[in-house]
Amino acid sequence: MRTATVKIFASVLFGVLLSSALFATDYRYTKIDPPNSILTVARGINARGDILGNFVDTDGVGHDFLLHNGVYSNIEYPRGASASARALNARGDVVGVLDDAHGTHGFLLSDGKLTKLDYPGAVDTRAFGINNSGDITGQYSTKFAVFGFILKEGMYHRLRLLGSSLTSLHGAEDNGRVMTGDVILKADSSLHAFLQRKPGDFELLDPPRHNLSMFPRSRD
Repeated sequence: MRTATVKIFASVLFGVLLSSALFATDYRYTKIDPPNSILTVARGINARGDILGNFVDTDGVGHDFLLHNGVYSNIEYPRGASASARALNARGDVVGVLDDAHGTHGFLLSDGKLTKLDYPGAVDTRAFGINNSGDITGQYSTKFAVFGFILKEGMYHRLRLLGSSLTSLHGAEDNGRVMTGDVILKADSSLHAFLQRKPGDFELLDPPRHNLSMFPRSRD
């Protein structure tokens, strides 16, 4: 019995060590630093490994960048405009938010061509996500409220969760039906993430209350 116990223990220990070794070799950290960067933030990665982000150069100027096959490229925007790239899909299409003399717009950068996105009648529009089917998600504002939207096959579709003062869409699965974002509820002005599986079927996503102790409370 003792011999069997020792063998079992040895087998379990070997399995643990092997799993640890595999975990250690399966993943490695790679530093992402565009040339002349003093601060870099990576915002997204697609299925082929392209990385999207932004950095501040040695002159204190901010840039968006795309890292493709080990080569960094700055994303150029129209003269006089400022922008923030937010997401990219497997094809390499990039979406984000662009400010110019005419206001705040979403944008799509595809095959080197930048297209401004404006929800009809909106005060401002912001694009936050794009899936592999080309559906673009984001939010737009009127004078009274903020709504989420999905731009699918050239058509804008509005989303506003019942009982909310703000709905913002950040992503959609490639089928264009399962979507996620954040929402502010009118009842208590609380902010929540949400998951919508189909129209009218949504779930608020909140971490367990005991996990909130991980974050320091403000002393203001």
